[in-house]
Amino acid sequence: MKARAVALLLVAALFTAPEQQNTSPEKLYAEARLAFDRGEIDHALAIGKAGRRQFGDDDKWQELFTMVVVESLGRNKLNEALFELQHAPRSGDREASIRRLMAEGYINVADGPYAKADALAARWMPLLRPEIAVRRAGPAMRNDAIEAMHRFVREAMERTNPVDQPFVYANARIMLASAAMKRGDYQRTIEQMRWAEGFARAVGAKGAAAIAAGNRGYTYSLLGDTQEALAGFEEALRGARELGNAATQTSWLANIAGVYVAEQQFDRALQYAQQSVAVAERFGEPSRIALALSNLAQVEIELHRYTDARNHIDRALAIHQLIENKRELQFALLNRARIDGATGAPDVALATLEELTKQKDLPLRWNAQAFMARIYHQQGKSADAERMYKAALDTGDHARVESRSDDTYLFAFEANLIRFYDEWIDLLLERNRTEEALLVAERSRARTLRRDAAEVLPSLSTLARAHGATILSYWIMPQRSLVWVVTGEGLSVIELPPAAAIAREIEAYRNEIIHGNSSRDSARGRHLFQTLVEPVPPKARVGRVIVIADGPLTGINLESLIVPEPEPHYWVEDVTISYSPSLHYLKNGPSHRSLRGSRALVMGDVPDQGAEFPHLTRAGAEIESVAQHFDRRHSVVFTGNEATVSAYLTSDLCSFRVIHFAAHSTASVHSPLESSVILAKGGRLSGHEIVSAPICAELVTVSSCNSSGRRIYVGEGMVGLAWAFLDAGARRVVAAQWEVSDSSTPKMMNDMYRALGDGRDPADALRDAKLALVHSRDFHNHPFYWAPFILYGAP
Repeated sequence: MKARAVALLLVAALFTAPEQQNTSPEKLYAEARLAFDRGEIDHALAIGKAGRRQFGDDDKWQELFTMVVVESLGRNKLNEALFELQHAPRSGDREASIRRLMAEGYINVADGPYAKADALAARWMPLLRPEIAVRRAGPAMRNDAIEAMHRFVREAMERTNPVDQPFVYANARIMLASAAMKRGDYQRTIEQMRWAEGFARAVGAKGAAAIAAGNRGYTYSLLGDTQEALAGFEEALRGARELGNAATQTSWLANIAGVYVAEQQFDRALQYAQQSVAVAERFGEPSRIALALSNLAQVEIELHRYTDARNHIDRALAIHQLIENKRELQFALLNRARIDGATGAPDVALATLEELTKQKDLPLRWNAQAFMARIYHQQGKSADAERMYKAALDTGDHARVESRSDDTYLFAFEANLIRFYDEWIDLLLERNRTEEALLVAERSRARTLRRDAAEVLPSLSTLARAHGATILSYWIMPQRSLVWVVTGEGLSVIELPPAAAIAREIEAYRNEIIHGNSSRDSARGRHLFQTLVEPVPPKARVGRVIVIADGPLTGINLESLIVPEPEPHYWVEDVTISYSPSLHYLKNGPSHRSLRGSRALVMGDVPDQGAEFPHLTRAGAEIESVAQHFDRRHSVVFTGNEATVSAYLTSDLCSFRVIHFAAHSTASVHSPLESSVILAKGGRLSGHEIVSAPICAELVTVSSCNSSGRRIYVGEGMVGLAWAFLDAGARRVVAAQWEVSDSSTPKMMNDMYRALGDGRDPADALRDAKLALVHSRDFHNHPFYWAPFILYGAP
């Protein structure tokens, strides 16, 4: 979807204003300005018109109230605003003269009038300069003049403060966040938009709050996070509807439609896209109508409604050409080419797409290349189709390298391209090229963790034999899912149900476990096994198994699934399972060496830190039991107030082969590398700090709740503390997928480290510790107590 939720400066509205018969013009004008600043545009417009009628005999008030009318109309009806501006009287009043120039600058998206307004304000009304500076950021943003945009926002913030001019300050903070968005600094954008939204709500700037929520959603859409994007857009739409702001409703409706397109829920997308067009046409501003039409056409293409799609895209193209909106014109051409390709004019479509592949805009280019691949595929030109799919993904790789953004953006980047991976995989499987299809899927795996996508893999069977394991590589897609089964004897691929069906089953079973309602008789656990594992050949689902999970599979431990025969039992009783981010992560072969007598760093048992992080009463016993299995002379133990972030970061980290934490942790959904281990003195060892401090550990264990993370990224998998320790250099990480029990975890950790001391490898040692609980005769045999812990990384 190409809808752009552009950050607006002063925003939207509802309410009506009765005639004010017994009030002064000063008071009525102040009410109009307050309504406008709050984003109550319709209310401001009504007051402006009422003031003009009531005090129109005075040229000063006639002009001032007319400027309120012009500025209010300018947010929804530009043509009417321009007419009013052209016919407004000139009274010579200083404020009216300045506001006339400000309105002219907004309507024409031009800095010149704003510059003149600022010069007059500097002489006559300095208090207006911060508002002018904020508004000047708009044309700068439209022209991609990011330095100028940032300068204007800084000027506004330096000239005002939150107390004196809260509405100006709220809009300045939104524009500051928008500058971060333009620079590609998406994590900062989200943080600043959240702050600006909270501040705007606190001071009553409802319109600014809605804009901040919508732009937060738009930023998440760039990150590929559809759930967070939808939440932001829906919040913005609620605000725009409450305030009666047609202009921004058009954008938020279109963006919600875009989310549903990305999730391939096209019927839902159609409803919102149609609403967007209806609102835009009532609003009457050409660029918004064209954008809404183009978005509607895209949904109709997905629904194969090509006649309607062509009618809408032709209207959009005509408007884009008239108003010379080059970028949106190119995306409209992209959609028209898709229609041509689907309706018997593939050569016309290919010619258009070929021209679009020459453009500098990388998303435009990779979409054009991928749609060319689709057409070649439909024509049976498989070699050309593969060439163009590869070109599309190579363009995406170039965009990833060129990105100046943070890890959060890079984690999510693959979501922009994943549908093209799906299509290429389908093409290869149609031609029975099973291994090549798996290697295309592998190309998307753990890109941020792996860094180098060009590493060469050994033969897949060799990889499986080297680890003495079956490798199950899952690929979850909207229409169907797959699991490649790699053994020492060969490779096969098995079709599984679509993503939505799998995700529902996993969520239901996970909730059943977490709420203590699961057992060996669980119908959900049995059905999930039959869905995800039973299709695998019997010999490949016993012994040692390495799982490369995808999508919702990263949120469940497959060991907890129920094998129905010969009698119901947990799969962990048949297999030793470990999880790997990718085949590339396995390529160097097994490197496990006995951990007996190793040097260990053990931390935790920190003092009580309030209701959120109370003292873990059994953490001390856990630390003692863990430490006893390692060389006491060379190991390091930090407990109580000594277990600080500084103690960790200043240790000789690469000298430890084992690192163990017995402490609380947090798992951040919005910023996964802000997930933290909670240490003493209020310290939080965050994912960012973990990544920045290289380690050489064979094994890291984070014996705390949700330490594997709570945020799943396409290709990258679950990102949290486990991911951070792998990125820092750990070979393996044991971490938890949900809350852990203080009653069972110390025993489980002691059993695991005892087995390690006896020479067992980490995967077997963790399984032994789990089986001790599984076969216990008390409530600890429930999967809630043993199933959260998973071994990530090497087996």
